[in-house]
Amino acid sequence: MSAENYAMDLQFEQVSKQRQGSAQRTLTIQSDSSSLSPFPSTALLRPSEPTTPNKRAASPAASSSRSAIPRNPSSYSQIVRPKIFQPRPPINGYFTKTRMVDLTIEPEFDGPSVQEVCSQIFPHGFNFLPEDLSKTRTFYEYILVDSKSAEITHVPDKNDPSKIIYSKLRIFRVLTPSYWKQGMFVGRKFSHPFKPPSYNYRDYTKAWYIVFWLQAYNHSWFVTFCKQAYKMHFPNWFQNWWMYFGLSEEIFPVEVQRSYHLFQQSIYSSPLSKTFRFALYFQIPWIFCWNFQLGPSGNFKALSKSLRIKWWEKFNYSHLEVNKIKDWFKANIHLEDMTRQEDEAFLLTKNAVMSTFAGASTQQEFNSVVNNVVVNLSDDNDDFPEDVSPASVNDVDDLDYDPYEGLDINDPFLDTTILVKYVAFQVNFKCLCIIL
Repeated sequence: MSAENYAMDLQFEQVSKQRQGSAQRTLTIQSDSSSLSPFPSTALLRPSEPTTPNKRAASPAASSSRSAIPRNPSSYSQIVRPKIFQPRPPINGYFTKTRMVDLTIEPEFDGPSVQEVCSQIFPHGFNFLPEDLSKTRTFYEYILVDSKSAEITHVPDKNDPSKIIYSKLRIFRVLTPSYWKQGMFVGRKFSHPFKPPSYNYRDYTKAWYIVFWLQAYNHSWFVTFCKQAYKMHFPNWFQNWWMYFGLSEEIFPVEVQRSYHLFQQSIYSSPLSKTFRFALYFQIPWIFCWNFQLGPSGNFKALSKSLRIKWWEKFNYSHLEVNKIKDWFKANIHLEDMTRQEDEAFLLTKNAVMSTFAGASTQQEFNSVVNNVVVNLSDDNDDFPEDVSPASVNDVDDLDYDPYEGLDINDPFLDTTILVKYVAFQVNFKCLCIIL
């Protein structure tokens, strides 16, 4: 994925503090007449025609006609309201995300049980179809560990050490194709002797999928992000991985649903999944498991993997309370949806202008209001600083970077060593021209 998508995720603290410390501009509209109030009156916030928040344009005929300016407005329907939170019943147990089809079953390999079918399809010791028998699941697991992409721990049964009851996967980073500058097909050697001795980028991407195929049924994976993972650039294909193995809002408890509702309404727009960023920023863990499944796929029978996830009930999500999410956005204002704020600011400004126009009883008062609006908006636009361009960036994605070092930082969301591009929103003067 492009670095621009993540430029907003890395905060320039000095700029943020400057923006937070600056006084907010208040649009004051006055006229020469003493009958006009400097602030909008709720009694005047009633245009004759209902409008929608996203519709900023009006017809030329209506804008040019003097009769379009209501003297005594009778109704007002354009009020800025956030989407109402509607909780869903929590899902107890596992939630089936999707399934991955392994193979369409031919009649000669069709058997009465999954185990029989698997024994005919997969080589011994494999739960997937390998391109090379030397590239086992352990090979792909070692790719993630050796590339410092993840930490993997297998927890054995105390009564039977040969049996693994669950595994843990902690994600540090996901390498992009830029690390294979000589070509994605070029092999990269392991840091320690292994067979095969190297892997290419295709092997690396497949490792994120195949690592989970350890065993079906009585086994689960505990998955989470490390605290510094939010600094990394994630490739586009990882969103496809997230669709299969990642967290899903369907398993959120009601309290977390409420916080996630606020998060997705406030976070800036990005091609990245919002559940992905929610789990990334707040290190929300989840449990993943899978099993084989025989069933129809189109017109034929197929062997598939049913992928399921579950909420970790022991997870302390007190840091996900609504008030704490609000505080988090205040501390990370660069992550807020500036487009949404721009729309709200536009509507508030438009409401103030329309209400003041409604109170103008003569042409002279109307002209005075227009002049004051132009002056106020022009002054507001002059106060916004120029965009700050990124300067120096710590290359934490470098292959020599050790993600195991210094993970317990006080505030994982702030990085004062990064200069980021801060985009300030402003009122669009063209919208005023449309209203007039």
